[in-house]
Amino acid sequence: MPENEEIIEVLSCHANGYIRSLACSHPLRKQVLCTMFDFLGLKGKGLDLGCGIGLPAMEAFGKGVEVVGLDRETEFIEIARRIVRTFSSSTGLPPPPEFVQGDVTCLEFENNLFDWALSLDCINYAKDLVGEPLAEMKRVVKPGGRIILAAWSSQALLPGYPILEARLNATPQGAAPFESGMAPQHHFMFTAGALKDLGLKNIRCKTFLQDIYHPLDPRILRAVADLFCMRWGKSLPGLSPGDQALYKALTDPESDRFILASPAYYGFFTYTMFTGVVP
Repeated sequence: MPENEEIIEVLSCHANGYIRSLACSHPLRKQVLCTMFDFLGLKGKGLDLGCGIGLPAMEAFGKGVEVVGLDRETEFIEIARRIVRTFSSSTGLPPPPEFVQGDVTCLEFENNLFDWALSLDCINYAKDLVGEPLAEMKRVVKPGGRIILAAWSSQALLPGYPILEARLNATPQGAAPFESGMAPQHHFMFTAGALKDLGLKNIRCKTFLQDIYHPLDPRILRAVADLFCMRWGKSLPGLSPGDQALYKALTDPESDRFILASPAYYGFFTYTMFTGVVP
């Protein structure tokens, strides 16, 4: 399903900061998500848990799959449905994505209903991966179907300033979803172990990389500028005043040191995916 640029633009100015970031970041994440979906070769009927405003689910649509998106936030579901209504189905394509409000820990779907279940940047960040959401995903996926967990896993966004970026990554927000005192085996990068404990088979892991370099489309430039704030925040606890000033100068579009203005700019980010097959 092609994205509706007008709706994305409107949502990029939404009063809700999280909705604004979901819309603003989509042009940046779109390519790596499509690469991931192509690699998976998704077929049949799937469930997207924690679907947000539905944009990733819409990228999977039209690739021979039906998608049901679920989120606990009613406002997100309403927006996703509004976006879907701006599109019309073409002959030969599956139905457009369906969006429902619900709880990932208690899914209101019958057993063995879906061919696959995906969670992107959602339950992957739970403190205890071996919990109810994963068990519920296994319950609603058919034997032989796949469970897919994918999340943001790394970035290099401040070329030329590796020490500053390392310090930013060591702040509480930069290290998220890992927290001080958190058991290492509960971190997202140990997801393969959680899938094995769940009894899944054929566990696979893969990382996808997205490059960012000039010339930058205005929507991509805006998305990366928003990404700085999303990834590291504004308060920057633990950084020295000098580091705070440097970070703000490099990431402020109004600054003469704005790093994205450099024609030599190059950065990247990665998404890591874990999959397992329901026996």
